[in-house]
Amino acid sequence: MKKIIDFNDNELIYLIRNNNEQAQNLLIKKYDKFIHLKIHDMQLKNHEDCFQEGLMVLFNCAKTYNEKYNKTFMKYFETILNNRFIDIKRHQEKDNNYLVLLDEKEIDYCSVLCEDDIKLDFNINDVFLSKLTLMERSVFYDYYLCNMPIDEIANKQKVGKKNIYYVIYRIKGKIKKYMVK
Repeated sequence: MKKIIDFNDNELIYLIRNNNEQAQNLLIKKYDKFIHLKIHDMQLKNHEDCFQEGLMVLFNCAKTYNEKYNKTFMKYFETILNNRFIDIKRHQEKDNNYLVLLDEKEIDYCSVLCEDDIKLDFNINDVFLSKLTLMERSVFYDYYLCNMPIDEIANKQKVGKKNIYYVIYRIKGKIKKYMVK
């Protein structure tokens, strides 16, 4: 069997497009250090996640590469990888702008049962609430604070249950974002 350096990129791409697993492994070995170097150079967090993204870009490039454009595979891959990592870097920087907005007391309040006519002693940070849409705020109140069933919330909002589940999913994502220190 040939060594990694014995295969050129075009040969590996041809083999990968024909579902050759050994060629996939060789391509990973060939570009493994390059991907890690890019992650380090761009100072990305979550190295393992970024590496997985890099591998997805690598295999996507292997599928979409066309040598008729007079670019080497390496240059093509590097360009697309840089663009993807720039996107990731932007998201990481955007997420870092959010500080912890809920303290432990405020999180405990989320599990409190309440009645509609009782004014809550609920001290969620206004910055957090401002990040929620009107519907998300309403569902947050009904689901987390009043412990209202999904059916009732759906009827109240005049939408399907799936929509409410999706809104709850979005709220959970936003809560996780703000709880991470």
